[in-house]
Amino acid sequence: MRPFIASFFAVCAAAGCLVTTTACSSGDVPVGSAHQEIQRRGDGQPTGDGQSCSWEGTTLRLGEGCGAVPTPPGYGPYEIGETFPAPDGCNECSCTERGIMCTVRDCAGDGVACTDDAKECPDGSFVGRVPPSCEFAPCPGEGACTLEAKLCPDGSSVGRVPPSCEFAPCPGEEAPATTTKDECEIVCTMDVKECPDGSFVGRVAPDCAFAPCPNDDDGGDDDDETVCTLEAKLCP
Repeated sequence: MRPFIASFFAVCAAAGCLVTTTACSSGDVPVGSAHQEIQRRGDGQPTGDGQSCSWEGTTLRLGEGCGAVPTPPGYGPYEIGETFPAPDGCNECSCTERGIMCTVRDCAGDGVACTDDAKECPDGSFVGRVPPSCEFAPCPGEGACTLEAKLCPDGSSVGRVPPSCEFAPCPGEEAPATTTKDECEIVCTMDVKECPDGSFVGRVAPDCAFAPCPNDDDGGDDDDETVCTLEAKLCP
């Protein structure tokens, strides 16, 4: 006898409750079943427009061992006929003219289950807890960094990471030291010093001493060096 497990699959708008629709309410789904159900948003609208599909603005829940998995804005779009994994990582979906079709089997037994409470965001939407830590998902616009990348010496790339949105260290690099609030508030005068080689250096925090001239070890003020203010003359 094949094992059966009660399973359900539901999608609802982020601005509403976490689970509003049950796709498999009338029976059991065999473990490993390829049976698929059409997915709709919590407001009843389809997850496709006949030309593409998207999870945008929805929250996904599969099985009792999977927890609620908020899907990020813009998750998609997918072209008709395209297949892709469900956000829970254990089901498969495909984009059809009717919308997203997904299998409804439960996750593996070691899946992390989070409580079904929700947090209201400043914009009125709601987010749920996400595995594996079961912390609340970020609200829209919260903790998001720009999608830039830095090329590392070994050919790999790293992106910006919250909360400071600085680039992550490249492989083999140490994380950059955190700048303290006091250091950020230090403002030095904007005068400059002319170095023997004709270049100029300015004052630097935290002590506002002049930066060392090229090939100048002590960085101190020499009597024969000229200090100028940062004034400008408007030309005709």
